[in-house]
Amino acid sequence: MKSSIILGLIQNIAILLAFSMLYDYIWMKYKKRDSVIYKLGTGLIIGFIGIILMLTPWILAPGLVFDTRTIMLSVSGLFFGTIPTLIAMLITGIYRVTLGGDGVFMGVATIISSGAIGILWRKLRPDFRKENSLYEFLKLGISVHIVMLLCIFLLPGDKMWLIFKNIALPALTIYPIGTVLLGFLLINREENWKNKIDLKESEERFRNLFMSSHAIMLIIDPGTNKILDANPAATSFYGYTYQQFKNELYITDINTLSSVEIQKEMNLALENKRGYFIFKHRKSDGSIRNVEVYSGSTTIENKTVLFSIIHDITDRLKSEEKSANLNKIIQESLNEIYIFSRKNFKFIDVNEGAIKNIGYSLDELKEMTPLNIKPLYTLNQFKDLIESVEKDLKPKIYFETIHRRKNNTEYPVEVYLQKVDYGETPAYLTIIMDVTERKKAEKALRDSEERLRLTISSSKQGIYDLNLLTGETIINDEYAIMLGYNPSELHETNQAWIERLHPDDLELTAQAFKDYVAGIISDYKIEFRQKTKQGKWKWILSTGKIVERDIDGNPTRMLGTHTDIDELKSVQFELRQHHENLEKIVQERTTMLNEQTLKLKESQDALLFLLEDINESRDEIQKVNEKLKEANKELEAFTYTVSHDLKAPLRAIDGFSRFLIEDYGDKLDAEGLRLLNVIRDNTKKMDQLIMDLLQLSKISRNDMHLNKINMNQFVHQIYNEISTPETIQKFKFTADNLPEVYGDIVLLKQVWINLISNAIKFTRNSDKCTIEVGAYFENKSVVYYIKDSGVGFDTRYESKLFGVFQRLHKDSEFEGTGVGLAIVKRIINRHGGKVWAESELGAGSTFYLSFPDKDKE
Repeated sequence: MKSSIILGLIQNIAILLAFSMLYDYIWMKYKKRDSVIYKLGTGLIIGFIGIILMLTPWILAPGLVFDTRTIMLSVSGLFFGTIPTLIAMLITGIYRVTLGGDGVFMGVATIISSGAIGILWRKLRPDFRKENSLYEFLKLGISVHIVMLLCIFLLPGDKMWLIFKNIALPALTIYPIGTVLLGFLLINREENWKNKIDLKESEERFRNLFMSSHAIMLIIDPGTNKILDANPAATSFYGYTYQQFKNELYITDINTLSSVEIQKEMNLALENKRGYFIFKHRKSDGSIRNVEVYSGSTTIENKTVLFSIIHDITDRLKSEEKSANLNKIIQESLNEIYIFSRKNFKFIDVNEGAIKNIGYSLDELKEMTPLNIKPLYTLNQFKDLIESVEKDLKPKIYFETIHRRKNNTEYPVEVYLQKVDYGETPAYLTIIMDVTERKKAEKALRDSEERLRLTISSSKQGIYDLNLLTGETIINDEYAIMLGYNPSELHETNQAWIERLHPDDLELTAQAFKDYVAGIISDYKIEFRQKTKQGKWKWILSTGKIVERDIDGNPTRMLGTHTDIDELKSVQFELRQHHENLEKIVQERTTMLNEQTLKLKESQDALLFLLEDINESRDEIQKVNEKLKEANKELEAFTYTVSHDLKAPLRAIDGFSRFLIEDYGDKLDAEGLRLLNVIRDNTKKMDQLIMDLLQLSKISRNDMHLNKINMNQFVHQIYNEISTPETIQKFKFTADNLPEVYGDIVLLKQVWINLISNAIKFTRNSDKCTIEVGAYFENKSVVYYIKDSGVGFDTRYESKLFGVFQRLHKDSEFEGTGVGLAIVKRIINRHGGKVWAESELGAGSTFYLSFPDKDKE
């Protein structure tokens, strides 16, 4: 073989390598290679490569040139397909014709045959890549070049043998090997591209999965602990931005373990010794969450990293803890809890409470059914009992029955039954309560209620049960009968009870009820008149006691009795009449006796006459006192009548003055308007004065009703009632540790209203506004005091302090009528107490009230 042939062959091999590069970078790289235009372009390139091959041939004789176009065209048909190969065949064929020479027919024939064989091989052997590729390429190379040798017969006869002798051996050895090598090269490039594409697609799928997954995912560099990547779920969960994850964060920033512990756990994941972990992770806001981590090593861009999938299990752990606590509670419950199969009724599980109470062990119970411990039921009866639950007509049922223990003792139980799924087993859940003690208590209660009913019925006591929130009242028959009603026709409410009260008893009774409910007085016991169905008034003695309160301590329920005391009141009235008659008789007898005594003493000496004069003077004094008392009563009655009758004309004066200002104000000059306003101001002052006089006259006319009063609540309540928000904000008011006292709550309320109002009035302009209410015990008396930081008064005028119409300050300085403290003094006197005051100008005043201490008398 000539050296020129070897050189040409080497050059052709280099060009074939370029051909393989075409397949690598042009054909395999682009996915649009199935388009006709792309195939035409590829065919043109292959054709030009063929021309280049033909430009570097080895020449056997003038006009007889050989190259490796047959290898290229056959492999082109096999790998590139029909269109590119046909284009290449056309280009190289035309070029061969232009070269001319004796071998033109043979050259064109080899071009056509080698390309056609490659195309047919692709069609007939589509699985050539999957089978033994070496054998396939070798067969292709031999086939193509045998045909090439046959094409030698297209040469002139004198040259056939020369050509055959020179190329037969290379054609059957080197050319098939070249075909095999080129085929392997293209398959290798094809596999490389497929691997690249598969890798890229895999990475894209992984990236899409990574970024779209709702699971928290992190990629971590185990060498540096740096977080390399994080998906949106991770940024949302931890509260960091994506850039913070990529540029700033390390796994040590979120894992609460130490660096050494973290590295130890990562090594386990890298070595595939462990892939599941439970950690505590720290979020950006500092909160700690429990997480489970599935972690393993993987390779990304030729670098080993840790890929971690993270689940927040904080809520699950709390739920598991709650479930464990619930299971513990169930196991430790004193109630019996059974779970038994819906299929065969055998017990599946029971709690410790059931085992202790029923006496059987768990193993024994698992061989039993509810019928073994429920002696009152047969199988069919039990099925009928639970049918409504089994058919989903009811979610659960409740019934009472008897349970029998292992020792054959029986006890009453309440049973709650419902369907459950115990794991994958359809089952029934029953909760059993031993009601032995309750049954005993119910029997005792029934017996007690019957005895109470008989007692109440025989005593003719009316009973009421008042709902303090709604006013609805439950009453017994005697309550209705007492008022002349048929029990079925009286629907009692708190409002209906109030509406039946006598007008003279309404205010006192309603106030006593209100004060008892508010906790101001400790007992509720009061007499009042109620209107019967027949329209008559009947005296009732009412008692009551709060028996229920809500979680804030507010009363919600009150029980009490009504007693008919109408006859008792009649007897008391008759007794008073008899007592008055008796006093009159005694007085008459005393008068007669005195007259006889005076006659007897007329015969005595001058000393006896002197004594008689003294006695006469005493009688005169007594008569004068009685006349004074009568005059005082008449004066009070006159004061009440005058004050009451003056209110109507005062209201008329005030009303007409207001009408004049409203309707004719634009017709009056400034002086006229001023005079009308003066009239209105004075009528208001006169009205207040009349109100005070009426209050003063009522004090000695009305009967007192003494109750034990909780003075702490009482004083605070009155202060809050009469104070404005500005007063409460400005004043420091204290009233602590005030002892209880017996008194008339209506009268004492007026006392505290007057004293607290005065303290506020005379202190409001001071820099430091304080009011202190306190108490102490002295000589079997309770002494209360109210101390203020106001303007005070001159003690030289203390004697005028508690007089009617006596004022120590000008009206322009402090408003008032001069009656308030007189009312206080009279009320305290009626309670058997005393009132006095201490003061210093500019340093405030202290008023003292003393009451007899009933508890120490």
